[in-house]
Amino acid sequence: MKKKSKTNIIVCGGNGFIGYNILNELIKNKNYNVYATYNHSHKNLKKVKWIKVNLLNEKKVKKILKNKDIVIQAAAITTGSKDVINRPYIHVTDNIIINTLLLRSAYENNIKHFIFFSCTVMYNSSNTFHTEKSKNIIKENSAYFGVGNMKMYIEKQCLFYSKLKRTKFTILRHSNIYGPYDKFDENTSHVIPNFLNKALNKDKKFLIWGNGKSIRDFLYINDLVDCIKILLKKQKNNFEIFNIGSEKPVTITELAKQILLITKKNKVIKYISNNYSIDNKIKISTKKIKYLKWRPKYSLKQGIVETLNWYKKYKK
Repeated sequence: MKKKSKTNIIVCGGNGFIGYNILNELIKNKNYNVYATYNHSHKNLKKVKWIKVNLLNEKKVKKILKNKDIVIQAAAITTGSKDVINRPYIHVTDNIIINTLLLRSAYENNIKHFIFFSCTVMYNSSNTFHTEKSKNIIKENSAYFGVGNMKMYIEKQCLFYSKLKRTKFTILRHSNIYGPYDKFDENTSHVIPNFLNKALNKDKKFLIWGNGKSIRDFLYINDLVDCIKILLKKQKNNFEIFNIGSEKPVTITELAKQILLITKKNKVIKYISNNYSIDNKIKISTKKIKYLKWRPKYSLKQGIVETLNWYKKYKK
């Protein structure tokens, strides 16, 4: 009997937070040859064939996708809310170029399945739960107008290429992802790593930008990785958009209180009015992905505890 050939799967941005967590799971599958791209340096992870590449280089992008079957596109320019306010363009131009080159190369190399990490930033602030068909899209006066429209533009490119019938596309509009290997730098971190740092430092006060009433949905990274595994096996249609989140949104103040409780820190919460706070309410419905038998396994408390335990080991 002829031995079944392995599937060649490449994770773009394998050294990033989402990409690296995905790699840790993919290497457990003996049916995969796992490749990953990096730009400057990469973490030591055996069974991964690391490829150093600048994804802004057209010729090199075409080369790295040659003879690959599946692309998981986790490469992106990402930072915190300071840059969203002060330098919003850094999330737009390079990300459009990177994804445009990858999508054309995927078509030219006959890639079978392309997974793109979009986001929920294109949804406008609302008290109702957004579905994938929501028309309540980001407004011009929003801080996320640039990055939200960038994501939608890449989604439309995926739809265009899907109609050429060579490649299957998955769009994941994920909520705020957190967990091990996330950025914990004060200037670039997302909200949960930022709040863990604030809880663990020596300051007596816990400072929150804005009024704390903004609403977010948080999803632990392992639940996102499990979703990827399910989609690789179960998605049948040539093009799909899925919301991915906990469906249990919380205010920023509620998040801060839970982190202080978990870390056993008795600090006074103080609200700071500055230009870095983004006041909006994002709630998403995940009814569609649940038809594929996906459910988040981690509560917010469980996910924060897991992230905290990893962070303590990481700091040693």
